[in-house]
Amino acid sequence: MRFWRHIGLPVMLPSIVGTFSILIANAMGAYATAYALVGSNYNLVPIRIGSLVAGDVASQPQLGSALAVILGLMMVGAMWCNERMMSRFRRDLK
Repeated sequence: MRFWRHIGLPVMLPSIVGTFSILIANAMGAYATAYALVGSNYNLVPIRIGSLVAGDVASQPQLGSALAVILGLMMVGAMWCNERMMSRFRRDLK
């Protein structure tokens, strides 16, 4: 237990945190996976953007574009948090 607390976790934690933050950013932008799993029944942001841009009856590309910008900002925020945490962990290891 002492090994994991003092050596194992401090060495592995930056990779684990980086992997999870990249996975979160990827999951927010995944359109095909979300559509395949739930169809168009739920209002997930990527599915909603797709239906607003390519709607058959009433397309609203301006609202789809606004949602895409918000989604992009959320992804940039996730990547920024990842970079900040990774630089903090790298600094602690030195």
